[in-house]
Amino acid sequence: MRTASPFPGMDPWLEGYWSSVHHRLITNFADQIQAQLPEGLFAEIEVTVYINDEDQDRGHVIPDVAVLGQQIGWREPRVLQTGSSSQAVATPYRIAIPKEPIEEGHVVIRSLKDHQSLITAIEVLSPTNKLDRRGRRAYVLKREAYYQAHANVVEIDLLRAGVDLIDVPFDELPAKLVTPYKAVVRRAHPSDDTDAEYYSFPLAEPLPRIAIPLRRNDQDAVLDLQGAISDAYQKGRYGARLDYSVPPVPALSVDDAAWTAKVVAGI
Repeated sequence: MRTASPFPGMDPWLEGYWSSVHHRLITNFADQIQAQLPEGLFAEIEVTVYINDEDQDRGHVIPDVAVLGQQIGWREPRVLQTGSSSQAVATPYRIAIPKEPIEEGHVVIRSLKDHQSLITAIEVLSPTNKLDRRGRRAYVLKREAYYQAHANVVEIDLLRAGVDLIDVPFDELPAKLVTPYKAVVRRAHPSDDTDAEYYSFPLAEPLPRIAIPLRRNDQDAVLDLQGAISDAYQKGRYGARLDYSVPPVPALSVDDAAWTAKVVAGI
């Protein structure tokens, strides 16, 4: 059984199993950070509950509403007895609105003092955030709450599907920096006039280590993204589960598809 991904960086096929991959990454990130924190801080996994419109774990979309039965158009009114009189009432469509919650973890770094105030939030984007309209809205509101709490905010996007949601002015970036995978760090207390630290992750390159800011006078922690992905691949036994003979979803660009074909051919 293959224990390591054939790709040097992010494996596009892992996106089809993102629910479980996301869980493993969050756990790995929390453990990595915890081991580096100075006295007075702790890392914790917290959960956000989303009520969404779409189930994107494998790219399948659940419609906003589900029509029950086979009614097409309006049927003849039925008679509804109301007290001593009868009134004709149209037969309605019966609609079930999906309300299954989706729980997704993120990492927070908090102070052991000051009522466990929030120091840093680390978010790994999911299909719920990037593809579902209610999930996007809830995520943006949560991010704004981090800003209002004067916390450091780290956003990591390892999904090609959906809209670019991390807080970066993509229109102002050089085209070569708008890569399939990316991250941004916004410090609560920047040392200069920089508003954001942006990382671009080309498909053909290993994922880097990125700096995780803590309190104003603390040394940054370091998050090893590639190490976390490699660990998730091995522990999830994805080498035995992924079918590289089937193109990943969503489709790759022409250049990336040609490159991945060469990688897969060498397996």
